[in-house]
Amino acid sequence: MMYKNNDMISPGQFAHILILTVVGTGILTLPRELADGVGPDGIFVLLLSALFTLVAANIIGYIIKRFPGKGYFEILTICFTKPIAYIITLLFVVYALLINAFIIRVFGEVIKMFLLIKTPIELIIFSILIITAFLARGGIEPLGRMAELLFPMIVIPALLLFLLAAADVNLTNLLPVFQASPLEIIRAVPAGFLSFAGFEFVLIFGKYLNKPEKATKAMSIGIGVVSLIYLIIYIVTLGVFGRYQMNHLIWPTLTVFKVISFPGLFIDNIESLVMVIWIFIVFMSIAPMHLSKTILLGDLLKLRERDFLALPIVPILYLIALIPDSLAETYEYMGPFSNYAITFFSIVIPVIILILSVFRKNKGRESGSNA
Repeated sequence: MMYKNNDMISPGQFAHILILTVVGTGILTLPRELADGVGPDGIFVLLLSALFTLVAANIIGYIIKRFPGKGYFEILTICFTKPIAYIITLLFVVYALLINAFIIRVFGEVIKMFLLIKTPIELIIFSILIITAFLARGGIEPLGRMAELLFPMIVIPALLLFLLAAADVNLTNLLPVFQASPLEIIRAVPAGFLSFAGFEFVLIFGKYLNKPEKATKAMSIGIGVVSLIYLIIYIVTLGVFGRYQMNHLIWPTLTVFKVISFPGLFIDNIESLVMVIWIFIVFMSIAPMHLSKTILLGDLLKLRERDFLALPIVPILYLIALIPDSLAETYEYMGPFSNYAITFFSIVIPVIILILSVFRKNKGRESGSNA
């Protein structure tokens, strides 16, 4: 269901935004990281990571239900104090800027390597930023409609292509299982959890959900779909390349499509189709993060109209994305930062909000009963 000019989204659109935000650049390196750490047992790591993420996502969903119609800054103000709310919100803006710039830089590197070899990466990055800013400037409703429209156009063709690639899966590459120790599997869970990064941004969009009571259901469906997509990707890539060959691939998720050989296939260049799908995926990962920054900055500056902030953010993102000299340096910079920042904003802050909100509610009940 669509809502016209009311800045509201349905639970279905909310779930679509969640899925497309999470399924971004994490799918590029996730198979290699899991294969390098635990090999075929990476399936169990993914399942544990999905379960852990589901719990964290449901906490955010419960917060949205508990504070219907309240924005991120308002919730922080209620649970903490206004000065602390300003600090946390500002930190979230910085976090969103860095994560967004990282995704944009990786996007530019991928497009340059696979499609536009002679095109300057600066032009690639600037182009996607302008398009993203245009969508973010429209607000949450166009974003929800776009996510709902693009989801089947992205996911269905991608899964079909992975099924074609599955024809080249060597089942021996998926064995033996249960070789990693429980401690090794637990140590690999953080890497799996980081691949779900992005779900924390939907807390900012919670106030636009027209049925906040269905927030936890939408979160569960979204994380469930992402988990299924990740499992399919990991099984296919590991089955095609094997643990040790995959360690030498920069982006095994994209490389796997080079091995597709299906007699009578009507598409000659599979990579071109894959890159079209990939562009849409990254676009729908960048756009929600871009919009989240305009919303948070608008709250910080107490602006009634905040759409115009989408364009001034573009040059900042552009400059940050181009700071690293190479792709390796990009991952080197973002590795330590993302490990701590994602954990802080997706787990620590929501858990504290939940505890404080429950405590304040119980305290209010006690005061009422005493009176």
